[in-house]
Amino acid sequence: MSSDRLRTQINFEHILSGNNEAVWLSLTKGQIKSFIFNATHVALFESAMLDDCLDFYYKGIISLNEGIIATNKKNFSWATVKLYYSVYYLLRCSLCCNRLGFVRKERDGYYFENNISHKPIALGKPDHMAAIDLFKNYFAATDFLQSNNINGTNPYEWLRHQRENINYRYRTFFEPDIPIMWETISQECDNGSLDFWIERYISDDIYSFLDDHAVLALPIRRLMLTHADLISKGFAITVKPEKLIKLNQFIAENDYLKRLRPYYRGA
Repeated sequence: MSSDRLRTQINFEHILSGNNEAVWLSLTKGQIKSFIFNATHVALFESAMLDDCLDFYYKGIISLNEGIIATNKKNFSWATVKLYYSVYYLLRCSLCCNRLGFVRKERDGYYFENNISHKPIALGKPDHMAAIDLFKNYFAATDFLQSNNINGTNPYEWLRHQRENINYRYRTFFEPDIPIMWETISQECDNGSLDFWIERYISDDIYSFLDDHAVLALPIRRLMLTHADLISKGFAITVKPEKLIKLNQFIAENDYLKRLRPYYRGA
């Protein structure tokens, strides 16, 4: 059991197995789904999920920065992948800070509400689809980014489809051609207006639902919403010094990223 994995996963394995790897490996789906959390379990998960939450947040910020840098370089295929991953990590962060655990035993996924007397519930989908489905199931009524759609599709699903097209469906990356969803933003990069548009995406939420802006606007809005989730739950948003150096290096080398600096820490 590697210690480099998510703390929620490690605690889940230890709690269900009594810290015995052989027992963990022998557990059946039925045994996992029938396990009932007590107050001690909930307290352990609370601490683990907080730490995982902040790690997901950092991964989301790094991916977003790299996606925007790739955008400015007009590497739109790679930008699409990075921006999608930023949203995935930020959704995982928001799930954690709302006490929704997400764990796995081999190929089987489970989620749970971190409350006394609750049990793990089997997930029937891979992690990326499951994270979006959980967010749709639990937060459809309160999540701004689910208050509208993009061409009739849930915005998170829309962005996931763009990434899957790039990774799996198209024979090659687009470059030097420009995907249709990037044409408007590409023109703004030519005009040197990326900084202007990042500010617009921060100040005006409508762009998250426009298919010629959403691939970049939606991840920026998700960063803002996840940051607000952390603040509302009273989480201290701290970035380790060596990681903050990396984020500040991004800004030093790419001035248009300075608009993201307020989301590196708490209010």
